[in-house]
Amino acid sequence: MYSMNFQNVHSAWYRSLFLAGIFAGVLSACGGGGGGTPEPIPEPEPEPTTGTVSFTPEWGGMPAPSSLRFHFYPLDGSAVAYDTDAGGFHGTLEHGTYRMLAYNTDATGVSFDGTDSYATASVRVSPLDVPARGSSLLSQPSAVFALSGEELVVAKGGSLYENPVARGLTGTVNLTFDISNASFVESLSGSLNGLLPSVLLSTGLPDEASAASAKDCFMAYEVALSGDGGTASFTTLGLADPKNGEAYTCLLVLDAVTTDGQEWETVANLSAVITQVLEYNGGVFPTSEPVNLKISVNATTAGMLAEVQSWNIGGKGDIVLKPAE
Repeated sequence: MYSMNFQNVHSAWYRSLFLAGIFAGVLSACGGGGGGTPEPIPEPEPEPTTGTVSFTPEWGGMPAPSSLRFHFYPLDGSAVAYDTDAGGFHGTLEHGTYRMLAYNTDATGVSFDGTDSYATASVRVSPLDVPARGSSLLSQPSAVFALSGEELVVAKGGSLYENPVARGLTGTVNLTFDISNASFVESLSGSLNGLLPSVLLSTGLPDEASAASAKDCFMAYEVALSGDGGTASFTTLGLADPKNGEAYTCLLVLDAVTTDGQEWETVANLSAVITQVLEYNGGVFPTSEPVNLKISVNATTAGMLAEVQSWNIGGKGDIVLKPAE
């Protein structure tokens, strides 16, 4: 009888211990039993709204500038701009489809206008505050470069790598003068009209207003005399097509001071020459190679005459002026 009671007590003790274990486990799972803090449920990671972009310019042998400004134009949203060095832009943009323009901010003699819009962004040559023949005497722009891109898709959490090719927007005109009776000429200078005051950054071409006003935009030059001739050079965003004189008359003006103090002026009509240069170069003004013009000047005590002998682009063989058709 005693043994049976001991076994019953023993079994009851185990059952109590078993139930206590279950109860403790339930309390632990519910955060009770001892005042424990429940584990926080982690918040889901937010979906990214930006993408990584990298625009590394290709300079194609051209001297890289010291600074650039990138403009990104989303098809839906506000444009953003970033200043960088010649290595390009490397960062993030909100997801979307963009157009891009970039230009070198270390350029001199120019301003950048209309950059709030991809379609109107342009580079404009600064006018000089000195008297001039015509409405505007332009300064000489330093080297201007532009980069552009369209349909650039930045995906959420994605990456976009581009290597836009830099495009030079300034060209050089070299004038070489063959002067008869050169010892009679003390100094020689002049001007040329037909220069484009501005071009679009996206294409390098003038808009309608720039092309129309070119006839009244001039560049002045000084001739460095040496022996029987002289040279002059200037930079420009280009010349408008005179269409052999039908659109406007492109005139090279020469002013000479002789050794005996006389002052002479003569004019050479370059309309046909400039049209030929543009036609030869696919309808656009050359920017990667200089335009070279050779001009003969006949200076006498009775006056002075000048005419174009030949021209070439980049020194690739002289082309003798052909009559306009």
